[in-house]
Amino acid sequence: MVFILATPARADITPFYTFNRSLFAQLHGTPPLDGADTVKPGRGRLDVVTDITSHFFRQRRGNEEIRIDMESYRSTLLWRYGLDSGLEVGLDVPFEQYNAGVLDNVIDRWHGLFGFPDGGRDKLETQRFEFNYRRNGVSVVDMHRSGAGLSDMRLIGAWRLYRGTSLPRRTISLRGSIKLNHADYRRLFGSGGYDGALSAHWQEHRVSGRHIWSWFARGGGMLLGEAEVLRKQQENVVWFSTVGFGWYALRHIELKAQLDANSAFYRSRLTQLGSSAMQFVFGTGIRLNRHWMIDVGVAEDVFINSVPDVNFHFRLSRRI
Repeated sequence: MVFILATPARADITPFYTFNRSLFAQLHGTPPLDGADTVKPGRGRLDVVTDITSHFFRQRRGNEEIRIDMESYRSTLLWRYGLDSGLEVGLDVPFEQYNAGVLDNVIDRWHGLFGFPDGGRDKLETQRFEFNYRRNGVSVVDMHRSGAGLSDMRLIGAWRLYRGTSLPRRTISLRGSIKLNHADYRRLFGSGGYDGALSAHWQEHRVSGRHIWSWFARGGGMLLGEAEVLRKQQENVVWFSTVGFGWYALRHIELKAQLDANSAFYRSRLTQLGSSAMQFVFGTGIRLNRHWMIDVGVAEDVFINSVPDVNFHFRLSRRI
């Protein structure tokens, strides 16, 4: 107990490091949300992030049809290192697994408890595996068996432009990333092309009496390289944004929530391909001590069917 209560209470609240987990969107280099601040010079951070996502989506419009019923598990190893002048470099190494999953009954109860729509998943047998996209009667993507492999890695760079020294403390930074092209796109572990992203980040840390708050936001764009997956339908530029807040409910426990949004990745009449997307992420962060932190969150779709119905998010972070 003494170990936990020794936690510093005024550390900036960190956003959830997650993003649109739609199967087609995640092929590209959409950057999850890093905080506005950068790592101190000569110091580092090592994280393990896991997203467990249930995918269920069926739609037919015009000459297109899509049928998805599966689960995905994405674990990402993050490394960040601080340089002088507010600079930061880093690397994301993701590992992806697709299978029929075991969470169908859990998610049915989750949706029933909160009254969320389930898209008709309760009318089908559980533990199915199906991922099929048809255009003009031809299967463009067809996957019926599970698989696992390394996804495309991302090179990270950041520059902190401003950080206040008094409360309320504001921080502003630029963050950029390049998604590499090395994963097996035939098994949908990558897009088959390079992508680049650039975004501006803002965060304000505020103390009011015994209450400690943090507000954060970002906005940016991503330039998509020529991919192998749905090359003729992909957009050239995708815009993305996030806004969120957090509150220290207790000295070592954060409650936080955020809205993530992005424009369409593809030219399509189907919702998960050709529509803008928005998800709501909420949960908690627990600071075990000065070096260790745990995040637990849940993401739900705001624009129905624009992102997967539910994503369970976990993060273990270590300052080094």
